[in-house]
Amino acid sequence: MPRELKKTIDQTKDVEGQIRSALQSRLKRNILWIVTESDYDRTVYEQFFNDNVAVKPSYDERGDGGCDRVMKIVKSIRKKNLTQRIIGIRDADYQYFLPQRFVYPDYVKHTDQRDIEMMMLTSSSVQNGLAAWNPDFTAKIEQVKPVVCYLGRIRIWHIAHNITASIKKLKLPKVWDYTALPQRLKNGWKRLLIVQYNRLTGEDINPKRLSALKKRYALDDMEYGHICRGHDFVQLLGIAMVDSRFSSDKIETKLGELYSKADFSGTNLAQNIRAFAAAYGLVVM
Repeated sequence: MPRELKKTIDQTKDVEGQIRSALQSRLKRNILWIVTESDYDRTVYEQFFNDNVAVKPSYDERGDGGCDRVMKIVKSIRKKNLTQRIIGIRDADYQYFLPQRFVYPDYVKHTDQRDIEMMMLTSSSVQNGLAAWNPDFTAKIEQVKPVVCYLGRIRIWHIAHNITASIKKLKLPKVWDYTALPQRLKNGWKRLLIVQYNRLTGEDINPKRLSALKKRYALDDMEYGHICRGHDFVQLLGIAMVDSRFSSDKIETKLGELYSKADFSGTNLAQNIRAFAAAYGLVVM
């Protein structure tokens, strides 16, 4: 990005304000703006684009971001006709399982998997890179996968039944036995997850109901990247590695380093962004 333009967009605190300020410049005609959910997402995505793309996190003056902010910022900029060369990237989340079908506007693109972390984790090159970093990752990913998939089913239940109670306090580390030698998953970890969920929500889900949900949505035929929540996977994987050199924070950073432009270029998300940009005569990758 040209230095003058970067200086312009950094003059205000909130991202929408930064973009509006930058759009006063004549350079705006050469820019595709991309708004992401967080600064982490920004650092992952911006490495794949040419200099005619500006990637910004969806933060307001309080530093709050997220998918709703992505959609709000992009819609606001477009509605005021400041530019139409702006899109948002959001995690797909569990929109497929909502009681009413969710339709993405043309100016919002979503991840191929449940979120950006799962897009990276399910990439074979990333898994090979993790194994090169530490050979134990291969076995640990397989150990963690069924747990996070099971929690994913619980999260899908929550979405599909439109449960309003918050489950932000659900603690995934409770399934791990830190006192065992060697450390391992606790016996009855499925029950521990269900008990926590029911306590937080006042619901009464059980293995039979989750099995019915699995059949209803054919979850066994669905890639685990659509079912697992990336933050859950990274958190439990970091715990399972039992080594601070491979903590969840360091794994998250490593994912962004290992995920290549070739990985990203082959995704539906990248294809959709290229198609959007091409309509304005822009080559962005």
